[in-house]
Formats: sequence, C-alpha cells, structure tokens
Amino acid sequence: MSAELTIHITDNLLAELQAKAEAEGSMIDHVMEKAAMMLLESGRRANLSSRWARLSERGQRRAAEMGLTEADVPRLIDEMRRGR
Repeated sequence: MSAELTIHITDNLLAELQAKAEAEGSMIDHVMEKAAMMLLESGRRANLSSRWARLSERGQRRAAEMGLTEADVPRLIDEMRRGR
C-alpha cells in the first residue's frame, strides 16, 4: 500500500534531492522514502541506546549497593555456572 503526501521544502533541498535521484537513476519519491526509513531507524537505534544506558546505570547502582566490583565478576560467573 502507498499513500500520497504533499510536503514543502526549500528550493535548494529540492535541487539536491533531484540531483541525488538522477545520480541513482531513481525518482525523488524513492529517495525520500529511503531518507524517511533511515531517519526512523536512527530513532530506533537511539531509543535502544538510551534503554541500554538506563539498564547499565541500574546495574551499576545495584552492584554498588551490593558492594560488588569488576573484580568480583569472574567469581560470580563461576558460581553461576556451578549452580550456586
């Protein structure tokens, strides 16, 4: 399914998009669709990165509350593998 949308952009941006489309042997519609998809994907990555940062911070706070350091990691992994 596709939909039609009217957007307003500057003449300079339009000229750049036309040049890009011509260089790719494509149409402006396709160039704009790819650009929109890239924009949405970068937003998804930024959201994932932000979620990962929050998770990491929460883990660091919890480790500090428990008095754990990086030096404890190998021992903890070994204990988990042994089923403790």
